[in-house]
This record gives sequence, structure tokens and C-alpha cells, in this order.
Amino acid sequence: MVLRLRGLSMAIVEDNVDEVLDIHAKLLLFESVDESHMSQVIGCTTAKEIMKRLDLIYADSSAANVYRIMLKYYRYKKDPNDSMSVHIGRMDAMRMALADIDKNPDDEVYQITLLGSLPSEYDGMLEMWELTHPSMKTTANLVARLLKREEDLSFSKTHASFTVRRYSKE
Repeated sequence: MVLRLRGLSMAIVEDNVDEVLDIHAKLLLFESVDESHMSQVIGCTTAKEIMKRLDLIYADSSAANVYRIMLKYYRYKKDPNDSMSVHIGRMDAMRMALADIDKNPDDEVYQITLLGSLPSEYDGMLEMWELTHPSMKTTANLVARLLKREEDLSFSKTHASFTVRRYSKE
């Protein structure tokens, strides 16, 4: 889509394209590739080759790939070094990968999977979510609450370390 908008789609379809057009398309494709797949496309000499390789990597809808993507999504846990925004972004990316292979989880399943992927300091969020009125159980509402909880936890940790330091000097 982005290649088409920038007038670069010919570079991934045709064999003999202008070198400058091909370079622009390659740069755009390299910028959009996940780091874990960069090594698999770095050796490609044209934008068309990169696109073919990406199709093999991302568009594999074999049973094994479907299982792998679903397992990764449903077992995913938040990395302690990631912010909540980054974590939600990664969950969204995996959800989109599932949608690409016609296994898109509905909002309720996404919300429960997101809550289940969180560390123990978010345990109360699941109970709170269960008690939320059904009309308020939107993904946007959940995300807002998770971001607020992260902010509260960060403040609590900062405040607790300040208090310990203050009393330890006396």
C-alpha cells in the first residue's frame, strides 16, 4: 500500500525497473521489516526479491505457521523492560498477524489475552475487568486503564524509593 502511494509499486512487480526507483522501494521495505527477519532479506538485490522473500516469511498460512503464530500470541508475556504502550503494540502486531491468516481473535478474546499476558503487579486488573459493566468493556477502555495502572505503579515505585532514601539518612 505504501509503495503504491509513493509510486514505487512497479519495483516489486516488474523485473527491469529504474535503479533509483528500485533503491527507494528497497529502503522502504528494509525500514518496515521486523529486525528478526532482516537477516533473511538483507541479501536480496532487488525490491522484487525482497517482496518475494517477505511473502514467504509472512504469508505462510500452512497449518504449522498458523499454530506457531497462535501459540506465540496466546502464550505471550510482557517483557519487564517494555512499557505498557510497547507491550500493547506488540500484542496488536500479533493480532494483525492472526487476522492475516483468518484467525483474528474478537475483542473479548483480545482483552482477556492482553490481561493474561501481564505480570503479577497487574493481577487486580483482571478482577476489576470482570466487574466492569459489559457496555464499558471496550479495548480502548482497557488500554486506558492499563496505561493508568502503569503510571500509578511507576509513581508508587518512585515514591517508595524516595521515602526509603529520606528515612535512611536520618
